[in-house]
Amino acid sequence: MALQKLHILSSDKLNEIHFNTDGVFVIKGRGFLPGNNETLGRINAWIDEYLKEPNENTHIIFAFEYLNSFTTVSIINILKKLTQLITRNKKLKIQWYHEEADHDIIERGEHISSVINFPFDYIMTRNITRGL
Repeated sequence: MALQKLHILSSDKLNEIHFNTDGVFVIKGRGFLPGNNETLGRINAWIDEYLKEPNENTHIIFAFEYLNSFTTVSIINILKKLTQLITRNKKLKIQWYHEEADHDIIERGEHISSVINFPFDYIMTRNITRGL
């Protein structure tokens, strides 16, 4: 069976997750990944399937209004899997959107980038809730 896109709609507290089979992955919103094993299991299973036959280029976009510790750890685990693409001669690009004065979000991005040892492109936006 062919891999289908994964789309989890956002709510007031949960992120929107949109993983496309074309290699574009977007996680945006309030910075709360679902804390239940079922949803995280779906995300990890989808990534495992994608890694079996990845695109030449994978583009990951993060845009958070807020980011809690649990979600930070979950993102690190997701990105550790996806950085395997580099060892397979695939291209990986990670963009980290942030508002101009949101130093906490910028620092979280820098922390995650250093933990996985992969550079992020930091993109400033006026309003994180619009335009992505």
